[in-house]
Amino acid sequence: MMNLAISTTSTAFGTFSVFDGIPEVFRSGEPIDFLLNLDGPAAFVLDQGHAQTRVVSCLLHGNESSGLTAVARTFQQGPHSPHANMIYLVGNVRAAKAGVAYFMHRLIDLPMGQLEFRDMNRIWHAEAPIGALAFTESFKRLLAGRSVEAVLDLHNTSGHNPPHGVTLPGDPESLMLAGHLVDQVMTLQLGTGFMGAMRVYAPSVLIECGKMGLLESDVTACRILEKFLMSDLSQKKRPQQLYHTRATVYLDPTVELRLGGKPERAREMSLRVDLERFNLNTPHGRLYVGTYHGDAFPLRIGGDFEMDIIFDHDGSGHIWLKAGYTIAMATLNESNIRRSCLFFLLTKKS
Repeated sequence: MMNLAISTTSTAFGTFSVFDGIPEVFRSGEPIDFLLNLDGPAAFVLDQGHAQTRVVSCLLHGNESSGLTAVARTFQQGPHSPHANMIYLVGNVRAAKAGVAYFMHRLIDLPMGQLEFRDMNRIWHAEAPIGALAFTESFKRLLAGRSVEAVLDLHNTSGHNPPHGVTLPGDPESLMLAGHLVDQVMTLQLGTGFMGAMRVYAPSVLIECGKMGLLESDVTACRILEKFLMSDLSQKKRPQQLYHTRATVYLDPTVELRLGGKPERAREMSLRVDLERFNLNTPHGRLYVGTYHGDAFPLRIGGDFEMDIIFDHDGSGHIWLKAGYTIAMATLNESNIRRSCLFFLLTKKS
């Protein structure tokens, strides 16, 4: 096969392969071809003689396939930018290949122990285990000596969300980058994630392309990637709407969960079945969240808020989010709720 990997590194996520150019087996436009022809993560380096380099990453979570679909189609149709050299990173291939069908698993069991070290988007720091550092440090060496102009990290959400960007707080340069790609952006502290690590090199943005597994999310990812390739990023362009993340809302792990209906058992909460449609969609008044049965309040807050400042509730167990707040990344997927959170709590910045 022509254009064989110019380097390989053994990592906890499989063999990390670096390619100079794009081998023909990856030019079919099909994301499955990436999975069939790789044992682990891969980087594709496309040098075209530009002074600067742009970076695209996808599939850091093995069940978030829209970014890989966009990269596969771009490799078939035109992977170059007229403004910069390109480096494409395809992440957790092994997780995407695990199970009875592709793209079922966010991450897989690895000989590392703790959950955060199996998550490819939570290992970009010096305290990660050796097997994870073998991957992250190898990728960072690709960037050494390059003038990196911008970094795009493509993701999906587990619930319905409109396409939106995520940047670090207090980062106007990354906010301008996001403005070229999406209309709505939220700030979120992700210091151990890929975006945080890449911010050392250049403005960086994570784009949530929509709910995983949907055709419309794949279309969005393709559109975002095309904009990233073709846009003159030196032009300042702010997003139409910016939200600040103020807190994270969790479900108490001792609470049972149901969708819709009336909770009947002690320590049970029923979520409204259309909660996801309010993601980045600020209601005019209070937002009904759900109803609980029991003496103790079923939600927990991560952040600098008291519960009564954020929520109203009555003697029948009904819970409302107070006016003035917006939610993001709310999901009805119970495993995601318990592993991560129920939603992020945002306020608009005018």
